[in-house]
Amino acid sequence: MRDTCLQGGLFDRVESDWLLLDGELMPWSAKAQELIRRQYAAVGAAARVALGEARSLTEHVASLDGGGAMIERLRSRSESAMAYVDAYRRYCWPVHSLGDLRFAPFHLLPSERAVHVD
Repeated sequence: MRDTCLQGGLFDRVESDWLLLDGELMPWSAKAQELIRRQYAAVGAAARVALGEARSLTEHVASLDGGGAMIERLRSRSESAMAYVDAYRRYCWPVHSLGDLRFAPFHLLPSERAVHVD
């Protein structure tokens, strides 16, 4: 992390020899397996199944009596459910050693001359 900040000129830009970064230990799957399984994966699976069934039924009914708007709405919701699953999966991978862990900084807190709130 220090080398990256040096190469990017961050220490020079904030005129400091030190930084305090807020971030997250990644992957989520290394520390929150139960949360991922019970909350994120469960919501994604339920949405995919329910929306798939609703879409099939609506397509059948629509073939008899119109209903293209409902089919389009369900298609859009199905795409959103898949995007949800894809989003949390990007933050999960197997961890076999310390080398598999990553630190993902998301906010520069203080440095020598300032508290960075912007």
